[in-house]
Amino acid sequence: MIALLIVTGLLVCGYVVCVIVVSYLFRKTLSRVKPHLPLNWDEHGLTPKHCEITSGDGLKLRAKIFRQPNKTSDWVIPVHGYTDRGDGFWEGVIWHYPRHFNVLLPDLRGHGASEGGYIGMGWHDRLDLIQWIEYVIAEDPGARIVLHGASMGCATVLMASGEQLPSNVYCIVADSGYTTVADILAFQLKQQYKLPRFPFIPMGSRAVKRHYGYSFYEASTLKQVKKIKIPVLFIHGSGDDYIPVQMTRDLHAAASCPKELLIVECEGHCKSHQADPDLFWGTIDGFIKKHHPA
Repeated sequence: MIALLIVTGLLVCGYVVCVIVVSYLFRKTLSRVKPHLPLNWDEHGLTPKHCEITSGDGLKLRAKIFRQPNKTSDWVIPVHGYTDRGDGFWEGVIWHYPRHFNVLLPDLRGHGASEGGYIGMGWHDRLDLIQWIEYVIAEDPGARIVLHGASMGCATVLMASGEQLPSNVYCIVADSGYTTVADILAFQLKQQYKLPRFPFIPMGSRAVKRHYGYSFYEASTLKQVKKIKIPVLFIHGSGDDYIPVQMTRDLHAAASCPKELLIVECEGHCKSHQADPDLFWGTIDGFIKKHHPA
């Protein structure tokens, strides 16, 4: 009897410790962070128009629009990564805008100027992105739209594209995405804290489902990518230490749509554009031109 009580006590203590650790880690990971300072676009000779939509669950979401001086229906929507803001993906504007694209640059929920107290890891953001696509189409019914996402933004555009997208969206540039939220958080848990997937990811998933309305397992880029019909260019750096390159290889393998894969030899996360800008941007340019509606 005493032995049973001791074992029971140890199990209860272990459970309580796990709950405390899970609560700390996932609140730290998924709670809104202090927003980055906005970029001074005047330095780039650009003046954005500020715009706003209301998400399906009542959040005010904000973005910037950079319109061409001469009318065009070509659009790019660059989608930023984890804990960043739209301005943090300024390369997406600086590259695409001179190529005569209008650019809509959103702040994802829980980031930048958009409302939201938590980070959606792309899952709730996928529906927000569809609303931004519809916003562009309302402004320009003939819009021809490219989605370009990096890191969590990559997961967002791929998750969104597994839904029924308007036919105005004709291709996707997917840079350094992850397979599932469960997988990337398990990878980071091991990398940063030397903790195993079990029991922390299942417990964290249940807690996040209760507080934020989604589980780590349903938020699957891998499942969504299997439903994509439009062409996707998958990109990843070979030495990415934040999101393993194998995740993009798995996403590329799972996709049945027209697809291309570019692995750039470089270290660090989302550094392909710095390591070999000619290869990176040249491949993107060629891919977009190849699939641009005539």
